[in-house]
Amino acid sequence: MENLAINTILVPIDFSTISLNALNTAISIAKRQNARITLLHVIDSNSYMYITADGSLSVDFTLDSIIKDYQHKQDVLSDSVRKSHGIVVDSIVTVGFISNEIVKVAFEREIDLIVLGTHGVSGIRELFLGSNAYDVIKNSFCPVLTVPDDAKFDKFSRVLFPVRPVHGALEKYDFARKIIRKNKSQLFVLGLLEEGKEEQHSTLKEEMGALSEKLEADEVDSSVFFYYGESVAKEILHNADDLRIDLLVITATLDFTIRDFLSGLSHSRSLIMLKYLSCR
Repeated sequence: MENLAINTILVPIDFSTISLNALNTAISIAKRQNARITLLHVIDSNSYMYITADGSLSVDFTLDSIIKDYQHKQDVLSDSVRKSHGIVVDSIVTVGFISNEIVKVAFEREIDLIVLGTHGVSGIRELFLGSNAYDVIKNSFCPVLTVPDDAKFDKFSRVLFPVRPVHGALEKYDFARKIIRKNKSQLFVLGLLEEGKEEQHSTLKEEMGALSEKLEADEVDSSVFFYYGESVAKEILHNADDLRIDLLVITATLDFTIRDFLSGLSHSRSLIMLKYLSCR
């Protein structure tokens, strides 16, 4: 039997309204998927480590109490989510480099989906606005869903799924369909062929044909269209605006300009980066 479930969701929390907003989206997903949520707070090790006069590395003596304080806050939040929504929730507090810790915990806990707010406060701000966001997406072994700060998502009604002439579109769709079918989403599939790469046309045609057959078998409400030109990233974002998309699914690879999407994405929609199917 096919597995349409997302079983485990990781939500980094810094207790800002932005990260709590992302948690609300994760809760909505977890309720539909019958998934469990892990809350993660990362204490930036750079803020509590220093070099002594003799050149050795030392840790601020208050760190233990800070860890206990955050663990208590996490536990209170976990209890609240558990009682209000009937979801299995656990919490973790770690110390280290923020993006590294998120990727590490996701791998160790066999997380199916990471849900990130797109802004934050304190040390985690750099994760959501700067290079650390790129690092999480690039290094994570599981999909990453970003949630804009002002947006509320009880469900994803209109989903855009761009397809490039690279083998593996069906594999990525197999994860995206877990969200699409549970949400009864309307799916828009955009076939992309960059100018000057006409030799890839047959690969794109093959991928789109196989995907169309899969969509028909799944009885997904879908529309398929194509783009040929120079600016793939801009075309995707343009279509996302025109179609009033609330979830954009990007099959991220190392050669993909992920930063273009992080900087150009509207505050009215979420973005999910699919690089691998799961952390397992």
